[in-house]
Amino acid sequence: MPKGKKFDAAEKHFKEKELKLNRLMKEYENSAREANAKANALQAENDALRAENEELKRINQQLKELHELSDADIKALLNRAHSLETFTGIMNIMNRLP
Repeated sequence: MPKGKKFDAAEKHFKEKELKLNRLMKEYENSAREANAKANALQAENDALRAENEELKRINQQLKELHELSDADIKALLNRAHSLETFTGIMNIMNRLP
């Protein structure tokens, strides 16, 4: 039993709509993937900026504390830092010895 012209036309129309909707869905899926990738990149950038901000806050606090120190206190801190560097250098050399 033949399908008829109306059925063939309706089937063709349905196939065309199906193809159009499939293309549209792929476009939306691609857009969603791109938006997700951008969101991930922005989140990573945000995390890095937050870490940098925390580091700058820490440095700022240290600078405020140093600003309140006397010249003698600053010299003592520098000497202590230099002694620590020297000690660390000696320990590194000793660790390399057989």
